[in-house]
Amino acid sequence: MKTLITATLLISTLSLSAFAGGGSADTGGGNAVGNQLLDVFENEGTTTVRYAQLKAYKEVVKPILENTESKIPFSTELLLSGVEGKVWLLDSKPLSRKACLNSSMIEVAKEVVGCQNHLEVRLYKPWYDKVNARQQAALIIHELVRGLSLSNRDYYQMSDEDVAFVTRTLLQIEQYDEGQLIDIFARTSVTRQLAPYSAYVSLNKKILMPDYRKLCMGNQRTNPWNSLISLSEITMNFTYSEGERDAAYKIRNEMDSWSSDETYIRNKVCKTYNEYITKFQ
Repeated sequence: MKTLITATLLISTLSLSAFAGGGSADTGGGNAVGNQLLDVFENEGTTTVRYAQLKAYKEVVKPILENTESKIPFSTELLLSGVEGKVWLLDSKPLSRKACLNSSMIEVAKEVVGCQNHLEVRLYKPWYDKVNARQQAALIIHELVRGLSLSNRDYYQMSDEDVAFVTRTLLQIEQYDEGQLIDIFARTSVTRQLAPYSAYVSLNKKILMPDYRKLCMGNQRTNPWNSLISLSEITMNFTYSEGERDAAYKIRNEMDSWSSDETYIRNKVCKTYNEYITKFQ
């Protein structure tokens, strides 16, 4: 009898806790705002936009990304990857999602002016419309970096401080050289496998150009698999710089193929080598 009473009390406690704490994964009823379902109300007063067509993006953000790209190749692709496919909205309603209230060392009253999930990015239109282009650009960049942090959170975490620091860094991109940027991106968990521009130039001279001549030119051409093996070995060879090893890793991944067709592998390697040799003189 004592066991039965204890079990009954436990079940009652768990049931009450579920309601008090917002319920379990099985809950999630329909919500309404006045006479409208919340799902519909959420998009009242919103305008769908293409972030790349926003004036602040074209005039401020794009040049910043191009400057970053000139120091760290493929950084633009990385920074845009977190918002790829997401719908961007200018929203006239206040944004108040608690998860979008960033932490800071500075104690000030904060207003949420940008927020996103895995489907949407919402910008608070009344704020966006009243600030200058640089502030608009700062918000766009913040959301690009935040999108990256959300997409990578299963592998490593970017804190609010990381996102803010990267945003500030990009807004002052002209103050940083490629080595400093690589270090910042690694310390803030943006990535640990981007190489500076100079590393690709160096790898071209040491490996890609000599290999290309032996592999892709003349009658006595070398075995293409040797080039793939060579790149793989470089990634673990500490006589090369960290940037050169990361560049070799990037190039090797682009040619990842297990085909047994030698002609196919040769063409793939030669095409990739030629692209990198042309781009990084």
